[in-house]
Amino acid sequence: IIDQHKEFETPISFIYWGALASISACVKDQIWFDKFLYKLYPNIYVMLHAASGLKKGPPISMAKQIVKLVNNTNIINGRSSIQGIMKKLSTAYTLPGGIVVNKAVAFIVASELSASIVEDKAALAILTDLYDRIYHEDYESLLKSETFKLKEPTITMLTATNAAHSEEFFGKQDIQGGYFARTFIVYADQENKINSLIVPLENPPNYKKLA
Repeated sequence: IIDQHKEFETPISFIYWGALASISACVKDQIWFDKFLYKLYPNIYVMLHAASGLKKGPPISMAKQIVKLVNNTNIINGRSSIQGIMKKLSTAYTLPGGIVVNKAVAFIVASELSASIVEDKAALAILTDLYDRIYHEDYESLLKSETFKLKEPTITMLTATNAAHSEEFFGKQDIQGGYFARTFIVYADQENKINSLIVPLENPPNYKKLA
């Protein structure tokens, strides 16, 4: 994946972590490290952080396309409320071949985190809680306004933001609390190279083959 993106302007670290997120999303909870007291699953949260115009969108798009082609997990993108995300996670779906999946597995992708999740003080706290697959065989809400039950929730998340948006979106509890502690925050301040993309690439990405 990295070799096929070296000709682009996007920082290589963004490509690397986008690739890891896509692998994490496809693997889900099918492999783990046995830590004896618990199983450590490979779901990760990744947030790309850079100034506007530094090509954060391509690795998000790349990861989404690869996971979509593999077609073995839910992809959640676009603007959503945390309640909408929970509802989708609690709904069973069918994979090609008629395989019904009733586990709450998903890949949450957003090229701008603050624009994708409707402002809700509980949103990042819930996502922080869901990160810990090791503690949740099931996860449920019995609130009158939102009743759902998630079976074996395994969430991978790949998002992007910049300083202007993050200062408004993240609260003290997110920065000093669990969300930042659980998230790989990948920062870049310059492009990989300058490329106007007028000349054909020597080694263009082949997402179908990568998937």
